[in-house]
Amino acid sequence: MDQVPTWSAADSVPIYPTRKAYLAWSLRQTRGRTERVWGEVVRMNPQTIGHAQINVRVWRALDRAIAEARVPCLALGNGVTVSIGEHTDYEPDAVVNCGAPLRRTQIAVRNPVIVVEVASRSTKTVDAGVKLVDYFTVPSIAHCVIVDPAKRRAIHYARVGDGVGLRGAVDGMLRFDPPGITVNVADFFVDLAD
Repeated sequence: MDQVPTWSAADSVPIYPTRKAYLAWSLRQTRGRTERVWGEVVRMNPQTIGHAQINVRVWRALDRAIAEARVPCLALGNGVTVSIGEHTDYEPDAVVNCGAPLRRTQIAVRNPVIVVEVASRSTKTVDAGVKLVDYFTVPSIAHCVIVDPAKRRAIHYARVGDGVGLRGAVDGMLRFDPPGITVNVADFFVDLAD
């Protein structure tokens, strides 16, 4: 039987025996977001208004591109889980899942093709380091984008053969193939709060 993890009195980060226990526990939380990294739960920092605005604009651009291309994919905003191996579960700022439809009650996507992280001062090193490497261990992930709000650009990494390559820092059109969609990076930064 799976143990149901709890926070200790000292608020230390618990270690979870299984993904199933973690996801069940995370559904019962009333506030705050977490990720599971090598079995340990890591609390995520609150988002700024600017970060949240960019997240929504990234999702909107991906969703619009999917509709225009009529590809069998779904763009989702932050809060859904991408499972990495047996011991890690991330919540990217946006994800595109392709293939079979997902159930409304699912927490984790089954076939992520694009993951997007919006970098912040506290996350940019992790987003461009260990998370980037981890995301590409998932066979279905073809693209990882790190949005840089300070420079108003997107850094695009893509699966190339058996490896991963830097496609470049883009401030214009960004092509994802697969699944065959294009977004304008400038749309990520339209009408941001001061």
